[in-house]
Amino acid sequence: MEDALAGEPWAFTRLLHGVPDALDAEGRPLGERRASPPAKAGVEIELRPCPYSDARRDQPMNLSALKQVMAHWDSVVEDIQAFHRELPATLHGRFRLLAVVADQLARPAAFLLDAGDPRAPIPASSAVAHKLAAGFFGAANGQLPELSGETPQAQAEALMAEVSDRKLLFGASEVCAGPLNLIDRASVALMTPEGAGTAPSTPRAERAILLATQLRVGTFLAAEDQALERRLLTLAMDGSLRPRNDFMRRAIERRRDELAARPPTTNLQLLVPDDVYPEILADLRGAASDLEERARRWRDPIEQALAHPADAALEVTPAVRAELIAGIVRYLARRRAAVRTQWRLEMALRATFSRKLEGPLRLNGLLMPSCGAGRWLDAALGHRIEVRVGVEPAMRLWNPKRSIAV
Repeated sequence: MEDALAGEPWAFTRLLHGVPDALDAEGRPLGERRASPPAKAGVEIELRPCPYSDARRDQPMNLSALKQVMAHWDSVVEDIQAFHRELPATLHGRFRLLAVVADQLARPAAFLLDAGDPRAPIPASSAVAHKLAAGFFGAANGQLPELSGETPQAQAEALMAEVSDRKLLFGASEVCAGPLNLIDRASVALMTPEGAGTAPSTPRAERAILLATQLRVGTFLAAEDQALERRLLTLAMDGSLRPRNDFMRRAIERRRDELAARPPTTNLQLLVPDDVYPEILADLRGAASDLEERARRWRDPIEQALAHPADAALEVTPAVRAELIAGIVRYLARRRAAVRTQWRLEMALRATFSRKLEGPLRLNGLLMPSCGAGRWLDAALGHRIEVRVGVEPAMRLWNPKRSIAV
């Protein structure tokens, strides 16, 4: 928060879960038990075994936080219902759900940015909204199929089933303290766009759509990265990419076993409606269409890096060299387009606030997920792939011996 207000590198998505020490108007830290000791000093945090009859039963829950949640639940649900009216009726399904959940999750950070003071007391209802949205975030964000059901009630039931099946009400050390009837009511409000588009659009609604788009770009990149990583590991296991040492061989085997335990992502589409920021997203959606032109421009620097096999931890055999170069070109094209897209979305998002917010964009795991494939491409190239953030991102391949502009 301090970086954002001081004009240092930052990103709004970093603040979604990143202000745990901020206090609400009732003196409770936003992060509850995750807050630092000074922030929660003197704050009542009473843990009790969960009394509910679902899978949470007997797990520790924060009874003190529940008292606050119960006091403000009605106002949070009413705010969700009113916010639906500000969003366009053309938004639907899981993208609309993501926009609404992201909006509620962001309410404390948005309040502090508008106030220009990281110590301003957050309205208690905004703090409760944030805690509610945190439980639904995993069901809203990701390369997920649309929820089943033709009516909002049926979709809400599908949403609750998913929340239960994926144990999204379970935290690292405690469970969500909300009673099931209130959580059911919240899920219906989240999935019921009654009166959508009947109220004038607001900066808050625009911010939520921009935020949902940023998150969808991030999950799209993560899915593509995992697909490429699986292919690279297959090539390493069949001998087409040969580890030069036992350390690299063991690392490949460990990662192969980790991915084998996860179902592969089959939906490699950018799950953003076509009419949402088409100009900004055109760069990312079109990144694959100009690969031949980029291949002509980027082949030389890639070949230059591959010309130093002694620097590489993976030996590239002739049989796979052409496929690897094509994969690197596609990877570079997608990453560069993604950085440029996230930059443009971030600048538009910051413009929705009442005060001027400056500072370079600082990427994080939601905007640009860590690159599993990048690790193996670096090992094959003997050079790290670096994309520098900016409206026109610069790229290079580098190691301690040389830097190659791309």
